[in-house]
Amino acid sequence: SGLPEADFPAPHQLVKTYLLPAAKSAKALPPDPGTDEKLAEEISKIQDAKGPTAPLPEIASQISGSTYRLVGGSPGRWPSEITFDFPGGDTYSNTIVWPTGETDEIIGGLNGVFHVNHLGPNGQALMAWRGYWRDERTFVEEQNFDLGADVDFATVAYTFDGNKVSITVDSSMGAFPTLKGGGEIVE
Repeated sequence: SGLPEADFPAPHQLVKTYLLPAAKSAKALPPDPGTDEKLAEEISKIQDAKGPTAPLPEIASQISGSTYRLVGGSPGRWPSEITFDFPGGDTYSNTIVWPTGETDEIIGGLNGVFHVNHLGPNGQALMAWRGYWRDERTFVEEQNFDLGADVDFATVAYTFDGNKVSITVDSSMGAFPTLKGGGEIVE
């Protein structure tokens, strides 16, 4: 709906309040050992889900290890520098330097699976990240900044062009207006 959580209950609250009570039966289901085994297999598939990792575009190796000095975005909440590393395989890394000098080391999944990062003071903040290449020049990062909230999911698109990068940040629930910024490689 795009409404703030105060006006629109979080999806998990709707499920808990309305969907689960409506689906609950007064009687237990009869035993079905074959179905129990199938259910256990399906749960295992979901828990260990790993999609195929798409081949990296040529630009991934060109920008890997390069640091970009950034401008734009929201003052105080916009990184001053970012460095990506695409070593091949199922993950990538991202080093973010904030205007305060604080540095976050992020690992994200490239195979459709979120990688949970422990950030902030004493690693108390759990933040899940994953990414994929939309096209030959655009890397999209999906970031869940708070696993306990439903409104803190951001999508960041990085479009690389030579030594420059253009960045667009969107919130899944309209928690903030679209942010735009850019940067270029630090020589």
